[in-house]
Amino acid sequence: MSLNRDDRAASSGRRAFALIGLLAGVLLAACGSNTPTEVRPGPATQLAFTGQPTSPSAGAPIAPAIQATAFDARGNTATGFTGTVTLAFGTNPGGGSLSGTASVAAVNGVARFTTLSIDKVGTGYTLTASATGLTGTTSAPFTVAAGPATHLAFTVQPGDTAADAALSPAVQVTALDAPGNTATGFSGGVTVALGTNPGNAGLYGTTTVAAISGVARFQSLSVNRIGTGYTLAASAPGLTGASSGPFAIVSPAFEHVFIVVEENTNYDTVIGGTSMPYLQGLAQQYGLATQYYANTHPSIGNYFMITVGDTMTNNDADSTVVTTDNVVRQLLLAHKTWKSYAEDLPYVGYTGRGTGKYSRYHNILTLVSDVKYDPVQQQNVVPFTQFATDLAAGALPNYAMIVPNLCDDAHDCPLATADAWLETNIAPLIESAAFQRDGLLIILFDEAGRDKTNGGGRIAWVAVSGKGKRAYQSTTVYQHQSTLRLSLNALGVTAFPNRAATAPDMDEFFTP
Repeated sequence: MSLNRDDRAASSGRRAFALIGLLAGVLLAACGSNTPTEVRPGPATQLAFTGQPTSPSAGAPIAPAIQATAFDARGNTATGFTGTVTLAFGTNPGGGSLSGTASVAAVNGVARFTTLSIDKVGTGYTLTASATGLTGTTSAPFTVAAGPATHLAFTVQPGDTAADAALSPAVQVTALDAPGNTATGFSGGVTVALGTNPGNAGLYGTTTVAAISGVARFQSLSVNRIGTGYTLAASAPGLTGASSGPFAIVSPAFEHVFIVVEENTNYDTVIGGTSMPYLQGLAQQYGLATQYYANTHPSIGNYFMITVGDTMTNNDADSTVVTTDNVVRQLLLAHKTWKSYAEDLPYVGYTGRGTGKYSRYHNILTLVSDVKYDPVQQQNVVPFTQFATDLAAGALPNYAMIVPNLCDDAHDCPLATADAWLETNIAPLIESAAFQRDGLLIILFDEAGRDKTNGGGRIAWVAVSGKGKRAYQSTTVYQHQSTLRLSLNALGVTAFPNRAATAPDMDEFFTP
């Protein structure tokens, strides 16, 4: 059967429509449903810091806030995690405490810590984050720095110290931040003053010191009167002050030191001979240095060593005034009194050339600038006749040079003359109750005769004191710089001129 043209056209249309339908079905099958598909993260398996701790000041909140995030196995934020995350120290180099809320419930997988702070400074802190069932994590290292200074504290307390001596140990005041760390950025001035003052004393030395890296050190403070229960008060603008612990100011080992210098005789002649029985008796009863040597020849350099700590010159006729540190300078700095009692001195304050039996280079303190150029100090250069008056009146100074004339020091006269002079003029001092209580007398020779061992030869040196060891003989080698050191140290003065600063101490002669 044949189809007409219209039938053939209809059949062709039906086939095309069917083909289109078939293709549409294939496409739909290939593409699936046209409904959108949601990809969700897996369950939380691990934690990580997504907001690392910065380097805060001690005691201040760590900002911006630390953030710990829960992740699934593929590293996606586990937004469904709402468990508790806890922070703790990993490393704790400053021994600090972690303050604030350290356990936080996660929101959409993220735990934020907004109130955490650490109170101690340190470098290399780390934090750990943990949560039940998850692998924990550790933060990057960070530093906690000191905060601004808020208050002061005595970090080296004053100890019990002799009157007029530098407080020992040296006082130290430190500026601290609120949690108590040293405020290393503070460089302001710190001032100390007496707080409680049971002796109605004065505080001497440098009382205001600029802090270095938050610390102010006071090297030269002294208190001039004895008493128990002293305190210091420290202050600085804008900071809360501090009070020290209590301390005592005690009497120094000695209140009075006397030095008598004899002339130009070997040790064996003095100690082993028969010319000086009185001095020999003192040596047997008190302290004797058997290996004591002068520093030089002739006399003047030895007198300078006893008072200045250096020989300065070997010309007995030299009238140059020395300006270096010396015993008078240190005595005055320590608020001690002094006098030079010189036999045959023409008048009070005389600093001129020798006359008659008076020798200026034996009265050596007239050649130091602190006396020569100071009219006030010149008044402490007095004739020896004043000595008996001061002894009777209880008005002797802390330090006294006793200068016999050229006969009575054995320079121009026999040793027996010098010995008799000592017995007549020095015995009353030794026998006084005041001397036995707190006095020290040193009798020594300036140089040997012709012996040059150790520069000036072996000489006699005798220490007389009620506080000294009795019948004591030392075999330690000493020279005049040790006498200078002893004469100051015995009075509580702890700064020593020139070679006295490194000279051996002579403490062995005294009871502990």
